[in-house]
Amino acid sequence: MIPVPYVDLFAIGGFQLKMIAELCKIHGVLFNNEVGKSLLAALMGSVGSVRLASSISGLLAGTVPVVGIVGSVVAWPAVGYGATWAIGRVFAMHFETGGTLFDFDALRMREHYQRELARPK
Repeated sequence: MIPVPYVDLFAIGGFQLKMIAELCKIHGVLFNNEVGKSLLAALMGSVGSVRLASSISGLLAGTVPVVGIVGSVVAWPAVGYGATWAIGRVFAMHFETGGTLFDFDALRMREHYQRELARPK
C-alpha cells in the first residue's frame, strides 16, 4: 500500500518478477531477468481492454484529492494481489509441466491467466 500514485505499479511489477524468480528456483528452472520482464509484460498485456480500462480508471481516480486516494489505497492492493496470484498460478502450472522461461508462450497462456484472474481468491 504505497500512497504515491503510479509508484505502486512499479512495486507490484517488482514483486511479481521476484515471484517468478522464486518459482524458477523451486522448479529448478533457469531464471533470466530480462526474459522474465518480457514475459510478465506480455502476459499482463494480454488482459482484455475492458479490464485494462477499469484498472486505468482506478489508477486515475487515485489522483483525485482525498476520495480518489482513499479509493486507490483500498482498490490497488486488491488488484495487485489478484494479478500476482494469477501470474503465480500460470507460471507454476507451466513449470510443473516441464516448461521453462524460454518456451513460455504468453499468448497461449492468456486464457489460463484470465481464468485465474477471474477466480475468487
